[in-house]
Amino acid sequence: MQFLNPIWLLSGLGIIIPIAIHLWNQRPGKLLEVGSVRFLEPNTNKLSARLALTEILLLILRCLFILLLACFLAKPFWNNQQFSSNKGWLLIPAGFVKEAYQTYPATIDSLKNLGYEFHLLENEFPKADFNSELEKRGKKEMLNYWELGISAQKNAPQNISLWVFTPNIMSAYSGVRPISSGGLKWRVFPVKLDPLHEIVEAYQLSNDSVVVKMSNASMFGFAIHKLHLSIRNNKDKEFSFLDSAGKVYIKYQQQLAVLLDQSILKLVIYTDQFQQDANYLEAAIKAIVNFSERRIQWKQVSKVSDIPKDSDWLFWLSHLTPAQGLSKYLWYYQAGSISNVQSKIYPDRYLPSNGIALYKMISTASNRFSVDEIIWADGFGNPLLKKDAQQNYQLNTHFNPEWNDLVWSNQFPLWMMDIIFQNKNNHRISDIRQIDAKQAIPIFEQNKKIGHAAFNNQLQHQGIELSRMFWYLLCVLLVIERCVTYYQAKRKKNA
Repeated sequence: MQFLNPIWLLSGLGIIIPIAIHLWNQRPGKLLEVGSVRFLEPNTNKLSARLALTEILLLILRCLFILLLACFLAKPFWNNQQFSSNKGWLLIPAGFVKEAYQTYPATIDSLKNLGYEFHLLENEFPKADFNSELEKRGKKEMLNYWELGISAQKNAPQNISLWVFTPNIMSAYSGVRPISSGGLKWRVFPVKLDPLHEIVEAYQLSNDSVVVKMSNASMFGFAIHKLHLSIRNNKDKEFSFLDSAGKVYIKYQQQLAVLLDQSILKLVIYTDQFQQDANYLEAAIKAIVNFSERRIQWKQVSKVSDIPKDSDWLFWLSHLTPAQGLSKYLWYYQAGSISNVQSKIYPDRYLPSNGIALYKMISTASNRFSVDEIIWADGFGNPLLKKDAQQNYQLNTHFNPEWNDLVWSNQFPLWMMDIIFQNKNNHRISDIRQIDAKQAIPIFEQNKKIGHAAFNNQLQHQGIELSRMFWYLLCVLLVIERCVTYYQAKRKKNA
């Protein structure tokens, strides 16, 4: 058993109070007036000792109550991870072992001599031979190192240290930063990568016109520019089109061919009483079409029977139960009581300074640490837009200026575009800009106050919280103590 706030265990010293009261509460015996003590035999006073023995049960109950209260305030939980006999793990991404060793040779050698196991920083963290990986030469694949760091904390054996070495490539750090309580050590090493000029994505506008997005990436900058090409009359010799099994691929120089996206995105907006919300959403879709130049078809309906069954997205702007199975993705309003708030909307992967004012939201009893993916959240971490395993998006606010300033923001179409395209704009693979080491290491190493609070949230996912059980024990103990006090007082009165 462990505690999230162990400082509260010091409150257990409060057992001194009932002990002191118990020792000092020795009432003198009753004074009985007699005419003469000539015929009384001398005898030791056993009354006070007898009173102390009768009060010992109350003393134990009251001391136990204070100790349980201290444990309850310290937030106990049972860690369900398995213990390990090894010292710890040494984690380095595949393909970057040589660079890590060149930067931190003494540290890595010391960890190996101490018995640390070498694992690759990738999914499932496979155990590997350090010397073999040191000599390997291959493609350096960029993964999300923050996400892997959090996963390593959850899946590694308990009570071992984790030493993580990662390259200083900005695109490899996204999402939630790991939180370290001291068991996670993170080191960042510099790498040199050649500038990249490659196809990010390509999609068709008409029967012959194609838009190709090219990336120009180096360690100091990153940019994407568009090219318009013709399939039948291609005059750019650096690009070539290939037809295979009914699909069209585009190739740049000697790089791997990229599949040409020829699909048409179909959107449907259904509303029964929120017509203004539907109009704001439709305006955002028009802005997305003009900006992205993608082939998008949309329609607005007010009857369920008018919803086509081959839609990609269905935006259900109603408090009625949403219709299932009519589209690949479903976006719907959450029903419930409306709460007035003063907060902001923060989308994932955006800086907090880009928050948008939030005035109203739907109050729900959902847990912010649920398994659903949180896409948007308010300033307190409460989910505003969640995605479940069935590709359903639940919105706890509205597309309306009375609810928030989202519809007035120029970020609204960009946020919606990132969601409805389902990350087709995969710019991350070509971004090789550098990041400062202080921006990559876990939060706790920079800000212990913030890090400790966030670390507690991560620990709640690793074990079973016992606070409720301790609360029930406190209630039971209080009832027993009151009953014992009542019966002892009644017995004394009758005596």
